[in-house]
Amino acid sequence: MTTFQCQRCGTCCKQVGHLIQWIPLMLAAIFKPDASGACQHLRKLEDGTYECVIYEKRPKICRVEWVVKNRARSFGLDEQSMYDLSAHACKLLREENDHDTV
Repeated sequence: MTTFQCQRCGTCCKQVGHLIQWIPLMLAAIFKPDASGACQHLRKLEDGTYECVIYEKRPKICRVEWVVKNRARSFGLDEQSMYDLSAHACKLLREENDHDTV
């Protein structure tokens, strides 16, 4: 099975401000987007990639593997299809935000 490979571009974490209306209030308090809409826990590294400063303790919604295993069936998908959908959504977000999609 092919799983999701994060590119560490930070694009999804930069979208938290736009997604805040769709996530529970408790999670909104954890993310606390900054003025640009990015999650407060996102940090840019010197090499241009990003990291989550609470990565080991990040919410389940930020864990692709957890989302796939626990939500795929609610979308009528098997796990591989959910991983594929996650990768496709990532690619679209990256293209929309002018990131290299290779």
